[in-house]
Amino acid sequence: MTKEKWIFLLFAVLTVLAIGSIGVAVAERSLWIAIAGIIVMYAAMKGARGYRAKLESEGRHQTS
Repeated sequence: MTKEKWIFLLFAVLTVLAIGSIGVAVAERSLWIAIAGIIVMYAAMKGARGYRAKLESEGRHQTS
């Protein structure tokens, strides 16, 4: 795997963990855990989108 794919994998894992934490928040009835999960999920998705845009502007992004 290339360096770029590892970084996208990291963003994907962060997103999955954040979604899982929202499920834990519902089970625990914790608003703070839910808010933290939403913030982490948003940051991971925004980071992946920004990184992809950076790669596309440099001409290094591969679609597959």
